[in-house]
Amino acid sequence: MSSMTRVFCYGSLKRGFGNHRLLDTSTFVGEAITEARYTMIPLGFFPGVIQSGNTSIRGELYDVDEVTLRRLDRLEGHPTFYQRQEIDVLPVGVDESKWEQVSTYLLPESYLDGRVKSVEDGTWR
Repeated sequence: MSSMTRVFCYGSLKRGFGNHRLLDTSTFVGEAITEARYTMIPLGFFPGVIQSGNTSIRGELYDVDEVTLRRLDRLEGHPTFYQRQEIDVLPVGVDESKWEQVSTYLLPESYLDGRVKSVEDGTWR
């Protein structure tokens, strides 16, 4: 049996967005939110999140297999564009004190250079 990785998706991989089809074989776990220590920036049709700032990012959790994780890495340009990293999230509507470590894709802080626009509420729509 292949191992599963829990992935936090906050942009074009969420339900209703264009890249969600890559998660067809994955299990939707639920919604989750990060600590207020990030910045979400719009990059056209998708967002990027930087590990610096004071915004909580809202997204969705999926259990993905190794094949899907490789597809996500390719889509996200890991490790040259986005970098897959471990972060802590709080699943929404479950035990409100149980933080969980999951994988997500973050941009290097250099992407903040010269940008003034951010997604203030941390929810990509």
